[in-house]
Amino acid sequence: MTINDLDARLQRMEAMVSESDTRLKRMEVMASESDARLKRMETMVNHMQGTKSTVQENNAFVDAKKEQTIISSKTDSYQASEKIMIAGAAFYFELSRTISITEKTDFLSIILSFEPIWTLFPTMWTILSACLDLDQINILFRVIFALSRRMTHADNGFPQTNARFPLDLEFLNCLLVNSDCTLLVEKPQICNQQRASYEVKLEGVVAAEFAILLKAIYQPIINENDLFAGKTCECLLRLADYFQVRLVTKRCSNYLKSCPTAKMSVSEKLQLAQDYNLTDVMEFCVGQCKTMDDLVQLFQSSHYSLLNSATKLRVYENVTKAISPIGIAPVTPRIFGRF
Repeated sequence: MTINDLDARLQRMEAMVSESDTRLKRMEVMASESDARLKRMETMVNHMQGTKSTVQENNAFVDAKKEQTIISSKTDSYQASEKIMIAGAAFYFELSRTISITEKTDFLSIILSFEPIWTLFPTMWTILSACLDLDQINILFRVIFALSRRMTHADNGFPQTNARFPLDLEFLNCLLVNSDCTLLVEKPQICNQQRASYEVKLEGVVAAEFAILLKAIYQPIINENDLFAGKTCECLLRLADYFQVRLVTKRCSNYLKSCPTAKMSVSEKLQLAQDYNLTDVMEFCVGQCKTMDDLVQLFQSSHYSLLNSATKLRVYENVTKAISPIGIAPVTPRIFGRF
């Protein structure tokens, strides 16, 4: 073994020792962080259970424990509710206090619901559940928790049933332009003068149509036939495409697939699916055309001339595929108009 080999082996051993020292330091840092976390947890537990202090009385030391006062009154409740207006739609702001049996920790649950019913709410309606230490809550929920403080009894933390605060902000009222919600659009935005404007005028939008859009966004769809009937579906698709509201587009798609042909013809559905790029509705409507009678009925409709060649060809191919196995010769597109 040469001297160079010995030097190389020595360098490798030094590198291994250095790496071991680095690992040891990391383990010490992790242990220090664990100790710090443990101390914070102990502090939180002491804060929840009450602080203990030692006082001297007659040359004897006694432990004094600060207990949390629980004041019972008619305003104390486990739940409280307030009706609020969000963009012109009615919601109920629910506040409830729950106590964990295992951890014995109090929690406040903040809920936005559609109906003022005292039952178990689905998880999707729960805005946030957090500990009573509301100062640690994310800034995004600052307004909601500011309202929850006003609904909570100052002495015992229970929600108050007599809490009142004005929140009726109509979205279309020019005197009350501030709203307690923000309409987000799903497309790239460019910062311009409108960002700093106190009011932004919506161009090319009728107030009555925009109110229907807000209703489709915020209110529960109990009977979709009443909301999407007639020309309303086309109006909602146009506004949803303009403002990039995918929720409304999805609801319109579901309605078009479930609506009977007696209320809306297949040709009209095909036109809407074509104009607003509703691929699922397009596939559904093309699949509905299976016979020659369906093809003739489509050709005789007023919406046939508004369909492009690609849509007409898809319908023709589906009908041809459906009738070919029974020995009927496929028809040529020219008898149903120019493609």
